[in-house]
Amino acid sequence: MPSLAVKNSSAPAIQPLAPQGERRRRQLVEIASRLVADEGIQAASLPRVAELAGVGRTAIYRYFTQREDLLAAVENAFLGTGR
Repeated sequence: MPSLAVKNSSAPAIQPLAPQGERRRRQLVEIASRLVADEGIQAASLPRVAELAGVGRTAIYRYFTQREDLLAAVENAFLGTGR
């Protein structure tokens, strides 16, 4: 019986961030954390975080593909777990 697994060979491999990229990612998480603390979770949108960080609206997607990824990073930073 043939395998039902879907293979997507065109998907790019995820590359680890360079040290400068890690610093930027931490900065974005820090800004999002402050937004959540000051204005509530609804305020932590990707465009708003990008604006406050001084990066282009599309640049933030290099670090977080969706808002949920950013909020998970905020939670992990708050709890001190992982990336």
